Amino acid sequence: MLVAIDATALLLALPQLSADLGATGVEQLWISDSYGFMVAGLVIVMGTVGDRIGHRRLLLVGGAAFLVLSVVAAFVAGPSMLIVARALLGVAGATLAPSTLALLGVVAAAVYRSRMEGTSDSLAGAVAASRHLPAGQGAQLLQAAREAFTAGLHVTGVVAAVVFAGPAVLVLAMRPATRTAPAALPG
Repeated sequence: MLVAIDATALLLALPQLSADLGATGVEQLWISDSYGFMVAGLVIVMGTVGDRIGHRRLLLVGGAAFLVLSVVAAFVAGPSMLIVARALLGVAGATLAPSTLALLGVVAAAVYRSRMEGTSDSLAGAVAASRHLPAGQGAQLLQAAREAFTAGLHVTGVVAAVVFAGPAVLVLAMRPATRTAPAALPG
């Protein structure tokens, strides 16, 4: 869902953003595509990394990196810096999908797993489809995202903060309580 929100906010803000940063046509293409290139190239690799170091850890690290990089991307000074920030956001974004799906498989019972995955996919699809609504119906909602982006408040940074706080609370709640065994009495 963060990927769709990020892409939507960027597409709405790109004309104003390009004018403010003085980006050329080629730089505009790299600004919009560097994120997707990195996600597409690294999503399987990050799934393997999650298998090795743990999906919870990868989700928390990826979410924190996504949050920090979203804030950095909101305050860049030029198009080259934005391209690099978006590429690094793609690396962080590639950690989120495989980790989330792996954790759904562990957390949810088999009965609820397909329902949870369907809900997640439906939300992502709804956000992606909202880009294609006619002006005046859904575009007004997305106009707020554009204004927030151009004002320096990167929308995905706010969403990433919420998404990052949720798993952090879940990880702390799911952490097993460590208890020491009572000392054996001599004799």
